[in-house]
Amino acid sequence: MLTTIQRVPYKGEASVSTDMARDGAGESPPPPDEGWWQSVLDDERQRSAEEIHPSPSLKSPEDLGSPADWQWARKLYEADELVDLPVVGYNRGGLLVQAQGMRGFVPLSHVLELCQESRFAHPPNLESFVGRTLRLRVIEFDPPRGRLVLSERAAQAAPGRRWELLRCLQPGERVVGVVTNLTPFGAFLDSVMDRYSDLTVLLGILYFYIQLDRTPEVFLAMATLVGSTMVSYTRARAEGVGVQCAVGLMERGERVLILIVASLADLLSLALWVLAPLINWTALQRIYHTWRVTNRRGPRL
Repeated sequence: MLTTIQRVPYKGEASVSTDMARDGAGESPPPPDEGWWQSVLDDERQRSAEEIHPSPSLKSPEDLGSPADWQWARKLYEADELVDLPVVGYNRGGLLVQAQGMRGFVPLSHVLELCQESRFAHPPNLESFVGRTLRLRVIEFDPPRGRLVLSERAAQAAPGRRWELLRCLQPGERVVGVVTNLTPFGAFLDSVMDRYSDLTVLLGILYFYIQLDRTPEVFLAMATLVGSTMVSYTRARAEGVGVQCAVGLMERGERVLILIVASLADLLSLALWVLAPLINWTALQRIYHTWRVTNRRGPRL
């Protein structure tokens, strides 16, 4: 069975989805389609009626939470805060927690002790969680559908505790998301490695034409090499004086694309005739842009 858990992005937050291939005969959480949350509530009512566990059933609309309860949950979601909530019940999909006047749901795959056990053939012992308190983070907030989904795994995303999240990952799982944090050194290293890769390719082209004794292409490769260096250098120096300088015709993406296409089409010489003037023109554009911006600012006293 394929289980998908998705956090709806709010105010620029990253959207992260996890696809997990489930094997074995054990039951796994149902897919979160339109009727998913309602099926969770229906399952809880049925289990309560059969007295399988001591959790109270959801018998009235008040059990779904008041506007004040949802406002409290919204604040937790927007601030990305952790909250300690008691487990009051369970169903085949996960645990039910009491979130003030409403019930929240914690999927099996988001409970640290169950993220691996739920994959086995034998069903996990969910009854042992009733009465315990879990530290959770809200990962889905949807008042119109009465949906409040929390995660113990997401609550571990703090310095020194990320290994808890990695411990639950299994071969074949896929985590899709966006980069939410980049250290200053990481940005610096990424930029440096880009320069090394650019210069290595151009030096290889230069050596190739030296070996063929093709003088025009040698000078074109040298001009492209100098221009590529100056494009990067002018931007770095401009940003050093507080000017955003991502301007010009031939930024790195365009340069790499032209070289790849030209290499595959055996048109490398033609590519150098295009790149050499345009790359140096880009460097001049950045020099002019920086002069114009700094000139508008006026001299600093």
